[in-house]
Amino acid sequence: MKKMLLTAITLLLVGVMSLSACVGNDVETNGTDSDSDGNTQENTETDKATDKETDKETDNETDKETEKETDKATEPEPTDYKVVENYLPTTVASGLKDMFENQTATFITYTYGSCPYVMRDVYTISDCKVLSITIPVSKTLAADADGEFVITVTRGMNNWHEIKNTPAKVYKIKVSKDDFSLAENSTVNKWIKVDVSDYNIVLYENQTLGFGHKDDTLIPAYLGSGDKNNAAQNLINESFPQMRGFISKMGLETDIGTSTGTLVYDFEFERTYESEDAYKAEVAAEEEYQKILAAVKEQYKGKKLSILGDSISTYNGYSNNTSYNSTIGSNAIYYPDNKGLYDHSDTYWYRLITDLEMELCVNNSWSGSRVYNS
Repeated sequence: MKKMLLTAITLLLVGVMSLSACVGNDVETNGTDSDSDGNTQENTETDKATDKETDKETDNETDKETEKETDKATEPEPTDYKVVENYLPTTVASGLKDMFENQTATFITYTYGSCPYVMRDVYTISDCKVLSITIPVSKTLAADADGEFVITVTRGMNNWHEIKNTPAKVYKIKVSKDDFSLAENSTVNKWIKVDVSDYNIVLYENQTLGFGHKDDTLIPAYLGSGDKNNAAQNLINESFPQMRGFISKMGLETDIGTSTGTLVYDFEFERTYESEDAYKAEVAAEEEYQKILAAVKEQYKGKKLSILGDSISTYNGYSNNTSYNSTIGSNAIYYPDNKGLYDHSDTYWYRLITDLEMELCVNNSWSGSRVYNS
C-alpha cells in the first residue's frame, strides 16, 4: 500500500514539475510575446499617426476635389437660349384667319401643278426649327386607312440660282381628320395649326420652305394678285409685304418661275441663341436700327431719288419708261423677265424709296452696261 502511495505521489510530483515546466515555458513565450506586443504597440501608434496623416491628406484632397466640383457646379454653364416666335405678325394672322373662315375676302383653292411652291421670305424663316405650320385648308380629298390627310413640306435653298438644283428634303405631314374635325372630300375653309415638331424640320442659312405635291390630300388656299378690292391681299401688302408672291419648282425642274400669288401660311419657329444676353443684345440692336431708320426717314421723306445703274437696277415700265425721261425708252431691261422678283417693289431701289418715303425721279439703267466689269 505504501509502495502504491509512494508511486502515486512520485507520479503526482512528476506531473506537477512537468506542468510547472510547461507553465514556465508559456510564461517565457508570453514574455517574448509581451516584448513583441510592446514593439507592436509602438508600431501601432506610429501606424495610427501615419494613418491619421494619410487620412488627413486624403481628406484634404477629397475636400479640394469636392470644392472644385462644387465650384464647377455653381459656375454658370454656357447654355443655349431658345426663343419661340411666329412668322406672321399677330394682326396679320388674326385678320387673315377671320377673312378666310368667314369668306369675306377672295381666296383661291390650290390646283397642284409644277410644285413645290416656295416661300420667298428667306430672311425671316431661315436659321430655325419649325415647330408648327398653320394652314388655311380649302378642301380635302380622301383620307388614308388611318384617317389621315397628307400635305407635303419641302426644305431647300432660297437663292434663285440654287432653287432648281436644290437636293430638297421632303416631309409628308400627316393631319388627322379626327383631331381637326375634317370631313373627307369636302369644302372646309378652316384655319388649322398642325404640330410638326416631331418631323425635325430645321432650316439653315438661306433655306426656305416649299409646299405642295400632286398626291396631297389636304388642299390649302392662296391669294391671287391684282385685285385691289381683295382685303386679304391688301392687308399683306400694307403690313407684311415680304410674304407676297412665290417661286415654283424647287429642286424638280430646270426651268423655274415666279407667281404673283401669295402663299398664306403661318409658322411657329424656335431660334437658338448663345445666351439670353445674346438674344437681348440682338433685340436692342434691332430697336436701335429702327431709331436710326426713323431719323433717316425724317431727313429724306418726300425727296426725289434717281438711279443710274446696270441690269440689277432695271425693271420694265420704270427704267425704260419715257414718262420719266424721254431718252430712256430703248434702255435694255433685265427684270422682271429674268430671275425671280414679285414686282417692281421687290427691287433694291424701290425698297429704299419706300422705306425712306421718297419718290422716284428717273431710273436710267441699262442691262448689260456693267457698272464694274462683269
